Amino acid sequence: MKSQTYYLVKDAYRSFRSQRYDEACVILEQVVLSNPDDPYPYFLLAVVYLFCDKFDKSATLIADINSKYSPYSPIVQLEAFINMKGAPSFEAALAYYISKIEEYPEDGMLKKSAALIRAVSDFEALQKEARLEDFVKVSSPPKNIESAVVTKAARIAERKKRRYAYGRPRSRSFLKKIPVWVKACLAVFCLAAIALFFVLKKYNDATFQISSEEARIVDETEISGPAGSIMLPDGSVKTRERYASTESLLNDFNKARRLIKSAEHNQAILILNKISESNAAFMAKEKVNFLISFIINSDERKYDNVSVDTLAKNAWLYRGYGVAWQGRVANLKMMNASRSFTLLVDYTGNDVFSGTANIFYGYNKPDIENGDMVKLNGVFINMSENGTLFVRARIVEKLK
Repeated sequence: MKSQTYYLVKDAYRSFRSQRYDEACVILEQVVLSNPDDPYPYFLLAVVYLFCDKFDKSATLIADINSKYSPYSPIVQLEAFINMKGAPSFEAALAYYISKIEEYPEDGMLKKSAALIRAVSDFEALQKEARLEDFVKVSSPPKNIESAVVTKAARIAERKKRRYAYGRPRSRSFLKKIPVWVKACLAVFCLAAIALFFVLKKYNDATFQISSEEARIVDETEISGPAGSIMLPDGSVKTRERYASTESLLNDFNKARRLIKSAEHNQAILILNKISESNAAFMAKEKVNFLISFIINSDERKYDNVSVDTLAKNAWLYRGYGVAWQGRVANLKMMNASRSFTLLVDYTGNDVFSGTANIFYGYNKPDIENGDMVKLNGVFINMSENGTLFVRARIVEKLK
């Protein structure tokens, strides 16, 4: 049976082939958060980043793939293509391809690419006009992609396994000895307790707590080392955010960890994204991005009604933020593993609404149609170059 991860990657591949690169980027960024054990989703995301002009992100991802999966043939081809696009001369580009062919003699795509370079009379024109697909084989996703994330069901199964390590629970035959009227009273009491729980959960402000295991993970995620490994030299890189000192950066990071442990995930996200977009060094950003992924994958968290304008003005600070919106459904599209639609946020009739967002959500949600009014909880993923907001929905409910 094909996994949910496979169908999501297939949706992303179709979006890529249809030149809907922003859409493909959103889906793939969600997929890689689950740490799939196959390099293909990472490779496809690296390619999509190039088409979205996110060259730094593509380079970082390529380096990560090489450290984990090298050699991976599509990445070898992609690196050769990028080298050719920036090569100072025809000779340098061809020499690089020849060295890679010697290293990977079975790679037919490298040989084909070298032949294309040899055949041109105007190398500079080739550099400008070369299509990635002519130099890199971007095939459809393999069918055996699996997520490496341990699901909530798997965690429960593992706890049961440990619980029964010293034998199965005692036989419940003793229940037969309990009088029927006692069983009836117990049943009524249990039903009342369950009903009360759901009433309180629905109508009271929810109080979220993270587990002791999650708290341990947060505690163990630390930034340490000499100042040079925590913060870049002043003025070395232009960034959206800037810290004046290592101390202020560490203070923010530790504050974010405390907020996570207090289940204030959204407040923590704002701080962590600030560090991620700052003059923090690569090692520090790795720890920060781990905690951002940790929050995005959290099962229990708060969702806040942030305005579309606020989110759009500072989108880089809101990656992973939990949003709670209401609005009208438009442009509903069906895909293999999910559906997408445009949400007209805060729709009040007569085409009056505060903004729009592209929503992705799975088939295990209630059926909706264009024109339906819905409320949803979701995680903000990113904003495209043209200002389109992308959200992965966790809960979608139709409003009457």
